[in-house]
Amino acid sequence: MNSPKIMSKATKFSIRINPFLHGFSDWSVAMTDDDDPLFSFSLAPVVPSEDGGIRVGTMHHDVFLVRDSFFAIRGDAANALKFFETFGPWRVEKKFANSAEPVSLSAVVAQVAFYEEALLADSTDDVYRRYNFAQMADFLKDFTLRQPLEMELLFTQPLSGRIVCKDVEHAVLVSVFLERLDGLPLRRCAREGCEAVFKLTSKHDKRYCTVACAHLQSVRDYNDRKKKAQRKRKQATQQKLKEKSDPPRKRNQPKGRRLKHGSL
Repeated sequence: MNSPKIMSKATKFSIRINPFLHGFSDWSVAMTDDDDPLFSFSLAPVVPSEDGGIRVGTMHHDVFLVRDSFFAIRGDAANALKFFETFGPWRVEKKFANSAEPVSLSAVVAQVAFYEEALLADSTDDVYRRYNFAQMADFLKDFTLRQPLEMELLFTQPLSGRIVCKDVEHAVLVSVFLERLDGLPLRRCAREGCEAVFKLTSKHDKRYCTVACAHLQSVRDYNDRKKKAQRKRKQATQQKLKEKSDPPRKRNQPKGRRLKHGSL
């Protein structure tokens, strides 16, 4: 008896992906008073409910909001404390773990720089290139960013999937992974003091992340030009006053006695 032939056919699907950070919301964050503060995390005690069960607070945050808020820390300890109080620990061992690893501010700053650099990379076209020994650091970074993501495929119409992130580190990684696969180039905001990373959604040469940033930089440039012009006018005025105050120079007289015309 002949076995039936099973034919496979590649089918393309357009899937809406919903990535989010999901975990306990009752984390307490402590920060040490050091030059390089250390942030430690602890869960609040479980509170029994009136019906005999337990009350457990959970959070649900979009990963792109988590990433943008993470980038906004900018090495500021107060910003980092507020961030962790909102989004929970940087790293936990598993989903809904009741303990978390402490993290230092310097480590947070290093991670911000790492993921911003990953976002600003040209594309994913060269991620499978060959690496020499001197490029091992680049290899480890790309290897981290290329790890497959676990996604739950939901039986919905239209077809959709979701990625549930267990901690901040996972959420930031997922956001960068999906952003890079999107293929649109990203750029750092040109306004001094902002430096936010934003997506270029058109062919226009956009230099600022928001209209507000463009306006602030325009006002700053105008004020700088105005001050420069004022300095130039002030220098020109001072030069004119100096020329007026200086006595006129006398012409050099020839040596010896000057003879009148026709005295010879």
